[in-house]
Amino acid sequence: MKKSLFGILILVVMLLTACATRIYGVPEERWETMSEQERIAAMEAYKARQEALRQRRAEQARLRAMEKQAQLEREAEEAHQRQLQIDAIYRGEGLYGDLIRVTLEGGMLQFYGDHKPFHPVSFKIAADEMKQIEVASLRGHKTHMTVLYDGSNLLLDETPRSHRSRALRLAYENSWEDGATYSGLHAKGPLEMRGVNVSIQVIGRPPHGRHGRRHPSKHVIQPPARKTRKPNVIVINEPEERPEPVVIVVNNSRKERKPEVIVVKSQPQRENHRNRMDQHSRKERAQPGYPTRIKVALRKGRLKVKKRSYPVEPQTIEMRDGEQRHVFVRTKRGNLKVLVSYVDGELLINDRPNQDHSGTRLGYRPTWKDGQGYVIKDGAGLMLEDLDIMIVSQ
Repeated sequence: MKKSLFGILILVVMLLTACATRIYGVPEERWETMSEQERIAAMEAYKARQEALRQRRAEQARLRAMEKQAQLEREAEEAHQRQLQIDAIYRGEGLYGDLIRVTLEGGMLQFYGDHKPFHPVSFKIAADEMKQIEVASLRGHKTHMTVLYDGSNLLLDETPRSHRSRALRLAYENSWEDGATYSGLHAKGPLEMRGVNVSIQVIGRPPHGRHGRRHPSKHVIQPPARKTRKPNVIVINEPEERPEPVVIVVNNSRKERKPEVIVVKSQPQRENHRNRMDQHSRKERAQPGYPTRIKVALRKGRLKVKKRSYPVEPQTIEMRDGEQRHVFVRTKRGNLKVLVSYVDGELLINDRPNQDHSGTRLGYRPTWKDGQGYVIKDGAGLMLEDLDIMIVSQ
């Protein structure tokens, strides 16, 4: 009990001390005993501290504003590029399966708290597009439904800007090419679909072969891989004139009992031989039947900036065969523009686009179908290190 009272007394004294009148940061009692020169010095020191504090706050506000502006610019650029891609798909320049027509009819939707029958609605949607669809009840009530098509999944009645999705999710099926209907579907999205019939039809003329399709047909028979007895660890060492990245490939396929690990230590060629060796290397790595579209998931990694490294934020990108574009690798302390290319079954990640030798090349492997994980260690000249990525063919 005495200890508690003593603690309360100390707290009261501290509060009274903090609330005591201060002049230019000096307690009033002390100020009264100071000489004129001491008061002038105290005033100048106080003003200097206040000015330093003001400058620090202004600099922090400026940095926050710059970061916010950079984020807005990145989002605007990404939205612009995505819209250009969507417009190209509507012009017929996308892959077969990039553009679909969806029809909703039957059942009921929620209009302002009550479930009511609605008029059938049909719309087109392109890969990587999110749009608002207006639906009307039989009595004239109107509302909007958010729909999203990422090229592999169709989401109906999505909740925008929400981390928890309650949308109806329909995965791409080859039956969409001839037209497929799903009857009596239910979902717990904002409109709470009840017994709705959904019809999906791929728009466009199918190509003759596998290439040009978003999703290869299940009837295409791939030649079986030759069974060769290889060691679980393959090390390729070449003369080292300049150290390069070390790539550790971890096979995540569930079909094998033990993961296969391949350590590749590449050697940059001289400038007059580089193009010829790159072509030769590409011919060796590119295998027949490589996918025309892949999804690359950057799961974790670190970005080196001025001798310090920062964690990389996870993100996922989709690449088409022959596509080359810049991708922003984001961290809380900065961003890096990385050149990513996918050509002839080979993925190139180059964090310094002006230096060809600093890129990391990953050739197609059949295990991409089930998802292939890669851990890319740091190397000379690279700003990205310890990258953990997953490649999935589509």
